[in-house]
Amino acid sequence: MSRRAIQVVGLLILAGLGLILLSDRSGGSDWRQQQLHLRGYTNVGSQVVALFDVENPSSTAVQFHHAFTEALGYPEANASDRVRTYLDTLPHALPARGTASVEIKLPPEGTHGFVYLVFAPINWHSRLVYGVEQWPALWRDRVPMFLRKVPLELVEQSFTRPNVGP
Repeated sequence: MSRRAIQVVGLLILAGLGLILLSDRSGGSDWRQQQLHLRGYTNVGSQVVALFDVENPSSTAVQFHHAFTEALGYPEANASDRVRTYLDTLPHALPARGTASVEIKLPPEGTHGFVYLVFAPINWHSRLVYGVEQWPALWRDRVPMFLRKVPLELVEQSFTRPNVGP
């Protein structure tokens, strides 16, 4: 392939990515409606697990991007200290107008805290961005970072550690 052909292909790719930037990248204005509801607590071995229902009333399917918990109020630290734990055991997707049950292990520290779930829409833009992330680094790094961003929505729910024993 000649140098000129490579330049043309590169410009076409950048032009396509530029169109993404100018278009509605959120997949619709109503996709940021996820809700997190605490159902209760249970034990799995010696670990306290919070049971949540996640609801997606929007018309756009979403995927779980990442999640974490923050524990507060543990006695050996200041009230402002936080212990953050990242979670990796979430279902991959939440369909439009769907619900899912999620079990989240609470951190052993603290008396209360927050659970945070981060969602991204499942649409043509996010699929393209995740596809670009799979490209070889030589090509991927040439695409400007602002064209590779997927919109995210953070949903939080507070919890208070129950007095349940194993």
